[in-house]
Amino acid sequence: MMTEFAFQLRRFTRISYDKTSRRLRCLAHIINLATQAFIKAYSKAKCYNPHTPDEHVPDLTAAVRDVIGLVRAICVKERSSAKRKEIFRQIQAEAKSDKPLQLILDMVIRWSSTYAMLYRGYNLRDFVNEFVRRIAHDEKDAKKSAELERLALTPGEWARVKAFVKLLRYADAAQQAFSSDEGPSMHLAIPALESIHRNWEEQAEKISNVEFKPALDAGLAKIEEYYNKVTDSEAYLFCMLLDPSQKLAYFNVHWDTKLQLEVLAAAEKIVCFLSLLLPFWS
Repeated sequence: MMTEFAFQLRRFTRISYDKTSRRLRCLAHIINLATQAFIKAYSKAKCYNPHTPDEHVPDLTAAVRDVIGLVRAICVKERSSAKRKEIFRQIQAEAKSDKPLQLILDMVIRWSSTYAMLYRGYNLRDFVNEFVRRIAHDEKDAKKSAELERLALTPGEWARVKAFVKLLRYADAAQQAFSSDEGPSMHLAIPALESIHRNWEEQAEKISNVEFKPALDAGLAKIEEYYNKVTDSEAYLFCMLLDPSQKLAYFNVHWDTKLQLEVLAAAEKIVCFLSLLLPFWS
């Protein structure tokens, strides 16, 4: 489409149009790709598929179990019937919970659904483990009962879920930063991408996150791949300069002098380009 637009503009106005630097990419898609890369590098468990209902269950006897797969498997069990939903609701009611909640099952195309699934699962972890205990107790088949019991997460596994949720929270914050129904948010795109990259990079260097470092590196690589494509477009830079609350402030804090000068040069180039179009608008 951009190629055709550039061709038609050149055809009717004789003005050259750089289709690469004028292309606007979907920032939500970029964050989705980066976060999916992060999740898939850490967890090999498959998302639930009703056509292959047992494929999502991780290896329950592994020395280091897949905690994302475990939480997902429990969510599938809880949401599998009205009876089990009622069991989970009753467990919360017995604990005097003000507002009983259902577990959330994620879907393969939305990373934020995995974040929501893990976040709620962790917050309801005591109820989740009790739910597993009860459905295992109710199961008449001894083998199936034992398999259900093994779904329960240990305190150490819940700690890993908590740590993973914390890392996903950086992606959620970045996505929310430029998501708005009330006003323009394009000027927040580059700061949002740089924010998630900076935070993940810092977390990857921490000893406490050594387990997550390969996954963080996978997410960072994807951000870097698309960040270079985003910054090919001067539109994002121009929007940041036009923001009256920001102007050059972000660049002055986060970019070095050489890059700041390049931003100003790009802005001058755009102004010159717009001046060429003015006769066609009047």
